[in-house]
Amino acid sequence: MNINDNNKYQLIDDYLSGGMTQKDIDSFKAFMQSDKDLAYDMNVVAEMQEASSFNVLENQLRDTLANIRTERAATDVSPKETTKTSLYKYLAFALLFAGMLFITYSIFSSSKNSSNTIEYQHLAMVEPLQLTTKSDLSLAEHREMQDLYNAANYKEALPMIESYLSTNPRDLDVLIAQGISLSELGKYKEAHTVFGTIKSLNPRVNKYLWYDALTYLKEGNQIEAKKLLEEISSSKRYNYKKALELLASF
Repeated sequence: MNINDNNKYQLIDDYLSGGMTQKDIDSFKAFMQSDKDLAYDMNVVAEMQEASSFNVLENQLRDTLANIRTERAATDVSPKETTKTSLYKYLAFALLFAGMLFITYSIFSSSKNSSNTIEYQHLAMVEPLQLTTKSDLSLAEHREMQDLYNAANYKEALPMIESYLSTNPRDLDVLIAQGISLSELGKYKEAHTVFGTIKSLNPRVNKYLWYDALTYLKEGNQIEAKKLLEEISSSKRYNYKKALELLASF
């Protein structure tokens, strides 16, 4: 395999796209180990290709590289060093520009997605589940369920919670944990159903109402959330001060 400035970027493309035979791949890797500039160029092009939304910028880069090669042929002042310096400066600028565009797009998308939702995360404090303090819950699986839930690993905790509730359906602490887990996993309708179950079992329980309100906020239903927050604040139920804080932000 022969690598020069005229075919280097085509070979890099072939290498990254899987268009090389295994023999050529081995040869190309050997070249990169002995040529730091080639390895650098390959890494830069790989990063550019990963940013698929910046294809136009990549095409501009290729045009500029072609212009650099043309300019090098017309100058006698250290052509090799001039080409490398120009190339690296442009690549650095191109990557910086692409990075700024990507960050800007990410921030914009995040802002757009959250523009209709009240900021509540700092209020959504979840109290730890303490199953193993109960006399009949010393089994290892109960401790594992408790630890997973308390570590906010709701995806793995939820199946264990549901299994536990199949034989202990009236355990209000675990029902609240189930509702919170469903809410955190984006299963809002199911979470509301669980909180409704808690209300039917013992309407004097305070915590479920707060987490039900937060679930409505997470799904963007401010009307229902406001109703629950007003109920919490007017009756001075669990987290009524935080409910007042949220109501003030409507």
